[in-house]
Amino acid sequence: MLVYAREAVLPTQANLLQEPLSSYVFDIREKALAVRNWAVENIYKKQNIDKERFDEKHRHVEFMPGEKIKIFTPIRKVGKSEKLLLKYFGPYTVIRKMGDVDYEIRKGSKKEVVHVSRLLKYNDPWSPQVSSDK
Repeated sequence: MLVYAREAVLPTQANLLQEPLSSYVFDIREKALAVRNWAVENIYKKQNIDKERFDEKHRHVEFMPGEKIKIFTPIRKVGKSEKLLLKYFGPYTVIRKMGDVDYEIRKGSKKEVVHVSRLLKYNDPWSPQVSSDK
């Protein structure tokens, strides 16, 4: 009765006329609806708190078409130290922004859609660094 908030109907009772429900059943039904509404409100509150906490640490990044980037692709090799292996590969070129968080990337002759969390701006080690210090 607590799971469905109603009294069970037995096979022998199904053909008989329905009797009006007792006040106990109405009370249980009202309490079940109140508990459900309370749970939904708490879920929304928790989701908002989690979103605020995420947004505090989130870094907003956008890439322009033609910009050079590296892609996070961790590769594990047996017998090698994971911290010494390369995790970012590139440079690749951004073709276009697909949505809020997806980019189409040119990898050689192929195209691939990659989530922004896997992308890092490519800084060419051979290009001269211009400083604005005087």
